[in-house]
Amino acid sequence: METKLKRGRGRPKGSVKMTIQRFADNPPLVLPKTDHQRLKELKELMIRSGGKDVAQKVIEIALNDDHPHQLVALKMCLIGLYLFLCLRRTSLRGRQSPLT
Repeated sequence: METKLKRGRGRPKGSVKMTIQRFADNPPLVLPKTDHQRLKELKELMIRSGGKDVAQKVIEIALNDDHPHQLVALKMCLIGLYLFLCLRRTSLRGRQSPLT
């Protein structure tokens, strides 16, 4: 007659804690990034790195009459201004907006 080993209740030993070393050796599966997550990362990267420099360069090109891409730079500035005004208008929804 065979004797059955009776297991104790609960989780097996060793599966309770996830240490940093164990996490580094076997990280959990990561889902692929969506387009929204990629755009969010790109925006954060531009803001952290040289977003101000890029905006300054676009303004310089928009003000330069001899630059071949002046119209594109002006369009980018106007789109940015329009988005800023739209955000401001929605934040001032309860109050009278000075720009209408």
